[in-house]
Amino acid sequence: MEITNLVRPAAAEVITITTLRPGDVYSRLEKQSYSETWYMILGVVQTIHHNGTDAAFTAFEVNSQTMAVKHAVYGTSASLSLFTATPDEIRSVLRQARESAVSDYDSAKRALDKAQDMVSLVDSVIMGANDITAPETAVASITS
Repeated sequence: MEITNLVRPAAAEVITITTLRPGDVYSRLEKQSYSETWYMILGVVQTIHHNGTDAAFTAFEVNSQTMAVKHAVYGTSASLSLFTATPDEIRSVLRQARESAVSDYDSAKRALDKAQDMVSLVDSVIMGANDITAPETAVASITS
């Protein structure tokens, strides 16, 4: 029997991010709730705030697994491990996130159109409410 390692240790180059500026891209890991699954978040720094003591930054982030997007704010007390990312990585994920958002928009638009059609149908019935009548009925007598 031959045993081989499927996962081989990879060499890691240690890089320290020393400065963040608006437009810089980064990645970070986030753990999925109630699971040992981790996924990558890619971000683009939007603004940097510093008051002499504390610092904060805002970023546009994309979850590379779900393509969910959010505007995030991180302050001095945030415990973050940021990793370098390339502009090409974020562009690729942003394209996928856009496709996902367009698909969600199209689905929501179809649902809205369907709801508007139903409102129009109900409105037309309400507008004709004066013409609504009960059917004629006859009482049948039962004899024995």
